[in-house]
Amino acid sequence: MKIYNYNPDNGEFLSEADARLSPLEKDVFLVPANATKLKPKKPSKNKVCVFDDGAWVEVDDYRGKEVDVLGGVFVIDKIGVKPDDITPTKSEIDSFNKGKRISVIKAELSALDAKSIRPMREGDTEYLATIKAQVTVLRAELQGLLND
Repeated sequence: MKIYNYNPDNGEFLSEADARLSPLEKDVFLVPANATKLKPKKPSKNKVCVFDDGAWVEVDDYRGKEVDVLGGVFVIDKIGVKPDDITPTKSEIDSFNKGKRISVIKAELSALDAKSIRPMREGDTEYLATIKAQVTVLRAELQGLLND
């Protein structure tokens, strides 16, 4: 007799095996935990069979699929999750926007640093004061973002 093993955490079909005969009872086959006598059907595309509540059901399976989220890549790693289900939370959006702003500030500070070389050589203190004021504002904003 065949038995069908499934994952104890999510019920996903794992393998088919031959059941062992009971050493105590004649003509009785043993069905271990996380196994069933019910045969799963072959799943459709992007589906897996999951043993749930005594029956096999098809569940979405997009594991390994990359989804673009907030300009980054999210790789689906669980069954039952569809690409359309991937929606960033407000905190993820805020974190992403914060990270982008930090990158912009760092780039602006680098540009101001490069802009200050010529005025320093030429002694243009007025232009250097303008750059210093911009740097002060950007550093304060950056510090605030980093302390959040």
